[in-house]
Amino acid sequence: MADSEVSAARYIDLNEGKVRTLVGTGLFAFGDRDGDFDSALFQHGLGIDVSGSKVYFADTYNDRIKEIDLEKKTVKNILVLVSRD
Repeated sequence: MADSEVSAARYIDLNEGKVRTLVGTGLFAFGDRDGDFDSALFQHGLGIDVSGSKVYFADTYNDRIKEIDLEKKTVKNILVLVSRD
């Protein structure tokens, strides 16, 4: 799930019945950085989609779609959204 308030991607650990953080570190740690799960940053994510071992994250304040690779444990920009005002 996308947790917009703390700019994180989270998941539900069904074995323990808890919500865990996949990528993101807290309320005041946000930005636009690719990298491994410990260093990647989002800003105000609002949605996700999943295909196999890839999670596609709508990083709204950065106008990006990020790919979270669950096998490689990495995050990268795959689409930059451009406004045509």
